Amino acid sequence: MRLLVICLLMLASAVSHAHANGASYMRIESSGENGKIRAIWDIAASDLQLPLELDSDGDGFVTTEEIQARHPAITRFVSNRIGIRRANADCVLSVGELTIAQRQSEQFVRLQLNGVCQRQGPLEVTTKLFFGSPGYAALLDVQTSEGHYPAMLSMDLPAWTEPAAVSWSGTALRFLREGFHHVLIGYDHVAFLLLLLLPSVLSRTDSGWAAVTSGRVVVFDLLKIVTAFTVAHSVTLGLAATGAVRVPVQPIEVAIAASIVVAGLLNLFPAAARWRLRLAFSFGFVHGFGFANALREIDADGTRLVPVLAGFNLGVEFAQLAIVALTLPVLWFLSRSPQYARRLMPALSVATALIGAAWFAGRI
Repeated sequence: MRLLVICLLMLASAVSHAHANGASYMRIESSGENGKIRAIWDIAASDLQLPLELDSDGDGFVTTEEIQARHPAITRFVSNRIGIRRANADCVLSVGELTIAQRQSEQFVRLQLNGVCQRQGPLEVTTKLFFGSPGYAALLDVQTSEGHYPAMLSMDLPAWTEPAAVSWSGTALRFLREGFHHVLIGYDHVAFLLLLLLPSVLSRTDSGWAAVTSGRVVVFDLLKIVTAFTVAHSVTLGLAATGAVRVPVQPIEVAIAASIVVAGLLNLFPAAARWRLRLAFSFGFVHGFGFANALREIDADGTRLVPVLAGFNLGVEFAQLAIVALTLPVLWFLSRSPQYARRLMPALSVATALIGAAWFAGRI
């Protein structure tokens, strides 16, 4: 038991900084007639601070003068981490003006890239700019003479190739993959879901927790909770991704960490079991904003936004169902021992709440 708790605390220190599901944003415009290409790439100043030390005076605020002073270093850093090709030939790129842009109340370094490519053939974009984080993404908004495409690059999928034609199904399938992947590397989302699962195999009695004897009761209870969570985060994912509601990134990340702390502590009190459904529904809205932070900056019209949202949301749901399907049989087996309710479930809840507290402190 002690070894398990120690392992979870070690996991907290390893992933509390690695999660940071940040993103850079690149808009590319390309004309097949003259081969010219223009890209605007927004990269968070806080992400560039560690490798390039942009904030020279250490005041916590990156100025235009500090950006310009590091212009050569930024140019080298970016140029080595972006590749644009057409017809299997590299485009000749140059970094132009550097400015500061505001996105979601955060400072971004905005780079203008200009280049010349082959006049015909599918456009290819690759990047290595993920800052070592599997949760980091590069969101693309590509406009070519053949169409307008949204795309998302990650460490697992670092390349995008212009499809032969705009494909509703192709876009949906790609973002379904991204939604599934986002949950699996989204440690805070997985932690919250597991905290909802831990007491699902137990029932509240006058003396505390007791193992549930009916699998049907467990499945029905989980069905209500997962459905409430799904409905809530689907609503805010849609609202935020379409721009109907905008919430800054940092408060959402802090609230997600807080949801883990609250869920973990409530698991210690059998009398609080009646709050699980309300907890899942309420914090589902918060987690939905977290999912949307990676998508809402894609400048998409309604036609293209439908497959993006449909695919991503389905990917999220499939990942959640996979976690439930893998975890529930294990929890059912463990709950047959009285030690699960007395020691294991409380220990896991406290350890995960401590992880959430570490994330909470790191995100304030």
